[in-house]
Amino acid sequence: MNLEHLKTFIAAAKYESFSQAGKMLNLSQPAVSHQISQLETYYNKQLFIRGNRKIKLSEAGKTLYEHGQQLIALNEKLENLLAEGDSSQSIKIGCSNTIGECLISKVVQDFIKLNPDITSHQIQITIGTSVHITDLLYASEIDLALVEGQAGRYELYFS
Repeated sequence: MNLEHLKTFIAAAKYESFSQAGKMLNLSQPAVSHQISQLETYYNKQLFIRGNRKIKLSEAGKTLYEHGQQLIALNEKLENLLAEGDSSQSIKIGCSNTIGECLISKVVQDFIKLNPDITSHQIQITIGTSVHITDLLYASEIDLALVEGQAGRYELYFS
């Protein structure tokens, strides 16, 4: 799969238009159509339901859109890490308000004690609602989510 084709697909899905996606990406509408067609051939699935001047994601398209955004975000993170030449890693933790206010400080302190090769400046913490934190996890903007109650709009599986 070609990441540029995936970016084109995501733009077309976002704008619900091959023409608008082309404008945003400096591509012609036929180039966008061709790239989408190549993705459909690659996956052997119809990604859009095409109507009169309207496109809508098919079920397969919805799946590709959700996971494709994660893949693009991960690729951008990798490119940034390689461009920086920085071998240090950071851990991005998101936690819901109650955990963030009451527990995260102690959890991080204990984690650092158990992992002396990790320093506190390598840990980034985001506090928000459970829905916001699970959105960040699903978008691969954080590495770990600590939430209580409902985990937002996603079905999360733990092993």
